[in-house]
Amino acid sequence: MNKIFLLHAYSPKNSGDGLLVKLSIDKIREIGLTETINVVCIDPTNFREYLNKEINVNVISIFTFLTMGLNNSFRKHTTSFYGVGGGYMRSAYFKEGLKTTLAHGSQLIIKRLFRNSKSFYFPQSVGPLKGIWGTVLKVLMNHIEVICVRDDKSLIELKNVGKEVNRTPDLVADKILEKVSTINKRKTDIKQGVCFVFRDLPKSKAGSEYIQKIKQLFNSFPNSFLALQSEGRGNNDSSFYSKVFDQKEIPSLKSVLKSNNPLVVSVRLHGSLETILNGVPSYHLSYERKGFAAYSDLGLSDYVQHAAHFDINLAKNKINYILNNNEEYWERIELKSKESIGSITEKMKALYCE
Repeated sequence: MNKIFLLHAYSPKNSGDGLLVKLSIDKIREIGLTETINVVCIDPTNFREYLNKEINVNVISIFTFLTMGLNNSFRKHTTSFYGVGGGYMRSAYFKEGLKTTLAHGSQLIIKRLFRNSKSFYFPQSVGPLKGIWGTVLKVLMNHIEVICVRDDKSLIELKNVGKEVNRTPDLVADKILEKVSTINKRKTDIKQGVCFVFRDLPKSKAGSEYIQKIKQLFNSFPNSFLALQSEGRGNNDSSFYSKVFDQKEIPSLKSVLKSNNPLVVSVRLHGSLETILNGVPSYHLSYERKGFAAYSDLGLSDYVQHAAHFDINLAKNKINYILNNNEEYWERIELKSKESIGSITEKMKALYCE
């Protein structure tokens, strides 16, 4: 009997993290695995509700995962491990590295309790891996058979880590490239205002200039409004909106995309990617390398800027261009979909179906 574990799920309170978990489950099913998928997560209560319609999916805590590992340490059945796509393997400074090691490194340690196992990590933006905790994480990742990374810097950083490291698109970008013809057919009129998805940035990445610019950009468009892509735990954007924009009742991006189709300007990468997946263009202000890599994979490098020091006039011009002519936007994605960037599904089959 094959046991399946999906590791490193965070919280569906961040809709991007929730979407990545669902797409990871879809990818596992794509290669013909029908057994129960055990989702190991930091926020099991909310994930149980979020995944309640998924068939043969069991949500468990890290503690339960440890218990299962101890119970199965002497058994010989096959175990398949997957790592949710994302950017959680980070150690830029001591505290971040410690938190990452406790939350995610611990799962890699528990994984070693299972005999006869294989592991495949969906596209990551790994790093930086600095200091003692960065070294620990590299050692723990050495036992992963296949690690997919979604940017070139991660590829360089993991040059001597893991058994095989591949450059592939982000899971949501991969889905967009796979389904772009269908997505393009259902695209609708976007002249319904501009929706902004903002977040706070670390002081090391942006100062007061960032706040001034996003407020100015927000006020540049009539009928503009805010939406939440992440709330709760350590990524609560609602408090940021309350402080900067003096707004408290903010709809979720998911609800906005269901009710109307505004162009979305997002500082959160998966706020942008989820929007495109729903047939609506999005302009991205990226604060990390993963955003530039994903937009490059989609052929949209002209529609992303660095959030910390973006050119506000260029942003306004690009947003207005999309509002009045979005055909080129979709043509770029369609053209990119015909290029072979790296098939995640084929790499999974090579590991698990050999």
